[in-house]
Amino acid sequence: MTISQTCRADSAPQEPKSAARGMMQRFSLTLLACTLTIIAAEAQQKRSSEAGHHISTGTEWSGRR
Repeated sequence: MTISQTCRADSAPQEPKSAARGMMQRFSLTLLACTLTIIAAEAQQKRSSEAGHHISTGTEWSGRR
């Protein structure tokens, strides 16, 4: 008998997830990933524009706030 064939006495039976629930979870993860990507792109753009401003004015830019 292998481990995959054994059933633990303290484990509760799990109901199969509905298709709608799985679809909503995938949609939520996709939305989260897109949001984080947009935030990262905006932050990168802001940092590069700040660096450009310091280069054009001749002031020192450390990359930190």
